[in-house]
Formats: sequence, C-alpha cells, structure tokens
Amino acid sequence: MGRAVYWPSEPGRPFFSSEDFVVLVREARPMARSQALERQQWLRGRVKAGGGPTAVEDGLECYTYPTGYKYCVTPAGSDPDVGMSRNIMPNNPSWRMSFYSPADSLWVQLDFPELGQPRWPDIVCRALLLIRSWRTSDGPPPPDCSLRPRLS
Repeated sequence: MGRAVYWPSEPGRPFFSSEDFVVLVREARPMARSQALERQQWLRGRVKAGGGPTAVEDGLECYTYPTGYKYCVTPAGSDPDVGMSRNIMPNNPSWRMSFYSPADSLWVQLDFPELGQPRWPDIVCRALLLIRSWRTSDGPPPPDCSLRPRLS
C-alpha cells in the first residue's frame, strides 16, 4: 500500500508498521441462515475431501494439499461460521475468508494477506463492526438524506 493513500493512525501505533495490512471486503449481504451455511459447506467439503483436518491452527481446522493450497474452517456450529482458503499466487499469498454471522443474518466474503491468518478473529470482529456502522434503518430516507445519513 502506497503512502499516498489515506491511512488513519491508531493511538500508540507507528504509521505503516510491518504488521499492517488491508482487508478487502468483497461482498457483504443479508442472507438466511440456511442459504449462508449451504455456501459454507463448500469449504468444509474441501477440508473433508483432503482427508480431514491435518492441523489445528489458530483455532481453525486446516487441511493443506500437496500443491500448497490450504483450507481452514471453524468447528461445525461455530458462531460466526468461518471458512478460509489460501491462495498461492506468486509473490502474493493471501487468504479468502467467508463467514456467516447469525446475530446479523449477514454473509461476508473478504480477502487479506497471508500474514493475517493468526489475526482472523480480529478481522471478523472489525469487519462486522465496520459493516454494522454502515447499516441503515428501514423506511424512506429523510429529505436531507445527503446531509444526515440514518444509521442504526
């Protein structure tokens, strides 16, 4: 990430540390539990197809294929239900995560760099906080909507 991009600093953290990374939210949508968990079954199927988890890493059940691809999931019935797959693009290893939050009836898919794997619970929490802050109330917008967004 270039220094020309606005990056609000956190109190006590140096600007642009080696531990910083950007999380890209690819999709966030309201979804019925049954539909979201059906989507999550694909990743669970990848772990099972590989012969089951070969390791537990940072609270995730993971299977690594000989090609280097890795699939990780939270234990069945977790809240939120998280599944991750590692992409092994040359010079840019990263994770694609999808999770379902029953409390929000929300399915989310996002990408982040490989170094973020140990921080996956924080990524889920911060993504939910951001998405919740943007959620709008039901009903028609007020006439001066552009001046005062209706946040719930």
